[in-house]
Amino acid sequence: MASLGSAQAIGDRDPGRHPTYGSRQERPVPPPPARVTDAVQLSAPRQAALQLLRQRVLACTRALLGLPDHGTVHAFADHDTATVAEFLHRLLSAQNQLAAQRASAWPAERIRTAVADGMANGAAETLEILHDDHRCDAEAIQLVTDALAVFGGMLAAQLGNSS
Repeated sequence: MASLGSAQAIGDRDPGRHPTYGSRQERPVPPPPARVTDAVQLSAPRQAALQLLRQRVLACTRALLGLPDHGTVHAFADHDTATVAEFLHRLLSAQNQLAAQRASAWPAERIRTAVADGMANGAAETLEILHDDHRCDAEAIQLVTDALAVFGGMLAAQLGNSS
């Protein structure tokens, strides 16, 4: 039986090279793979403070309304660009979504009190957490304090309109 051999003539072969891969020195060395890491930006105190405030206020509101922890409200965006007043309007809207679940069973005054107390308690919890977090800066604390002041003004205006 005859050997089929290669299509390349025997005299054309370099005995030190594999016909397909060439010599080791000729192969390009690939660059080391880029290191992939997950990163969390901790230098955005405004965004972190507003997210924390929203989370704590809604948790307190749920508890005061006697709602389960898994009650959902629609998330809202633009934490970075919203003014404190715009943020509070969105937060109050989220609280009202929760309060609507008690509208048929509770008197309106009781619901208003739960929403107001949810805001106050949630803001107090937020400030406590921010004070305990040594990475937190004064801007985040001031933002929550400003939010409470704006909320107080909104409440006063609402009470003034209802009398």
